[in-house]
Amino acid sequence: MPHTLNWIQHYGLQHSYLWDYGCGKGGTMTWLKSLIPTVRIDGVDPHTHNYNVIPHTKPDAVYSQDVLEHLTEQELMEWQQWITTQRPPRSQAKRWHHSHIIDTTPAKKRLPTGENAHRTLRTPTEWMEWFEQFSQIERVQVWNQPDRLWGERVRVVIWCEIG
Repeated sequence: MPHTLNWIQHYGLQHSYLWDYGCGKGGTMTWLKSLIPTVRIDGVDPHTHNYNVIPHTKPDAVYSQDVLEHLTEQELMEWQQWITTQRPPRSQAKRWHHSHIIDTTPAKKRLPTGENAHRTLRTPTEWMEWFEQFSQIERVQVWNQPDRLWGERVRVVIWCEIG
């Protein structure tokens, strides 16, 4: 979560309207709003009853945390097309930012089908190449996160802009 907080501060988004894509129960939104009361955040999560309706107002920026690796390749293609249409009209935002934290290692959980819950496993470089197809990458950070069951999880945060 500190990566998303840093992203908000870096781009001066403290007074902006953001979407938390794949927000789950909304914990990150609640935490960020407690730290930055001036930021407005709505959750968008097609798999959660409370957040499965896309707001009518386009966001100033979008972030996701541990979401994209759960999508299939087909769903990622659809998400890519969707995200590029969520930017407000050019007159409102010259530079439109999105940030994503992605786990590049297999999930601990399995789906009912037996498939790994991380349905798209890519290296950090492969994720960067994918984002470069539709965005300008502003920052990438890769780190190893200790995990008592897996030893280490390789994670990547990618900050992008669509200009």
